[in-house]
Amino acid sequence: MSETVVVAGATGYVGRHVVAAVHERGHRVRALVRSRERAEADGAFGAPGLHGLVDEWRIVDYGRPRSISDVCEGADRVVSALGVTRQKASPWDVDFLGNLRVLEDAEQHGLASFAYVNVVHSDSGTSLTMRSKHAFSEVLRRGAVAPQLINPSGYFSDVSDFLRLAQRGIGFMLGDGSARLTPCTARTSRTSSSTA
Repeated sequence: MSETVVVAGATGYVGRHVVAAVHERGHRVRALVRSRERAEADGAFGAPGLHGLVDEWRIVDYGRPRSISDVCEGADRVVSALGVTRQKASPWDVDFLGNLRVLEDAEQHGLASFAYVNVVHSDSGTSLTMRSKHAFSEVLRRGAVAPQLINPSGYFSDVSDFLRLAQRGIGFMLGDGSARLTPCTARTSRTSSSTA
């Protein structure tokens, strides 16, 4: 049975892949975006453009609560990959308040579930981004809509900056070179996702 899935943060790298996966499974996609033109173009790092993958577009500004009003009306579920990456915005305003407004609308319209792309160990993070994500995940856990928390080991788009520096011949070395770093350790791979 086909469902209508609201995708918040549809223009980002993860959001674009979520839209493509939901569309591929035969569900209707309602994408929440700031710019349809930007969303339909190809994304960074090979992420798909959303042209032809979205059934319904909603132009929103997460800083303006009225633009979020009724974005979940008639829908079944929400998947949110909404969060600050490289924008000049406060993580509190986007990662917490933006997601909170979508959650409140989902609760008002009685949606079945709200899946949220958080980050592993946000409960012990000290950055504003980590604290904002953790605060929203705590509200989501106590909400009226069934919560689904996805906790990947981290966001690695910033690593591209180091790659670009290395391509220009600039590199940084910490320590004597004997240590190895991997973004997914045994600890994080066991806790990379959870459903409350």
